[in-house]
Amino acid sequence: MFTGNWKQAWDGIKKIFDVFGVDIDRLVSGIEQIFDGLTNFVNGVFRGDWQQAWNGIKSILKGVWDSMVS
Repeated sequence: MFTGNWKQAWDGIKKIFDVFGVDIDRLVSGIEQIFDGLTNFVNGVFRGDWQQAWNGIKSILKGVWDSMVS
């Protein structure tokens, strides 16, 4: 009886972690995109490449949005 309950409990715990694992992956991906965008923005500003700076801003905003959605 105990092993059956333990197996059911463990299966439930695994499902919870699977759900959170997907969300954590999306959150980390969004944060990485924010930092990549920040790097592109700073490099673009110092080089005078305003297109790169603007693309960096867009990447930052997309990363923030993706993090919030996840």
